[in-house]
Amino acid sequence: MYDLMEAIGAHEIVIEDRDHQQNLATLDSKQIENVLLAYQERLLDLEGDHRFQQFLIIKNYPGVFNRHPHSHLLALPVIPKRIDEEILGVLDYFQRKERCIYCDMIREEVSGRKRVVFETAHFLVFSPFASRFPSRHGSFPRSTLLIFIRSIRRRGAISPGQSSPCYAVSIDCFPILRIA
Repeated sequence: MYDLMEAIGAHEIVIEDRDHQQNLATLDSKQIENVLLAYQERLLDLEGDHRFQQFLIIKNYPGVFNRHPHSHLLALPVIPKRIDEEILGVLDYFQRKERCIYCDMIREEVSGRKRVVFETAHFLVFSPFASRFPSRHGSFPRSTLLIFIRSIRRRGAISPGQSSPCYAVSIDCFPILRIA
């Protein structure tokens, strides 16, 4: 009746800079590239452990316990319900319409131009039509959807002496598809 499993997983901290005053908004492009390369290196290593099915990268600014600019990389043995439901919705949409829902969303947002926040040749950032949080944005790659930034939302106003607003970013990596 009750499903049990080993208590396994990984929780790693990625320190983004030595300077306590830095944050994602103030890092130069080379430092951001190094952070992304660190994510990639750690994810490739953790994917080798077949017990893990889902990976998440989470960043909150400002950090509460660790004052260095940092983010958390999590490896989970299960797919969280919210992500599992999203995958089922994506598959259902494809079965009904024979199209990718993300491609349709990108096409709709680009043609409507109402909620587009930023775009490049490779990414589109927009405010969702029906957002669960105020100031939430989705960032979608135009070519592949293996990794994407699910949400960026403000958690508070700018405090005195603070150069940028508080924020939370989560990067959800689609579950690993292993072919036996």
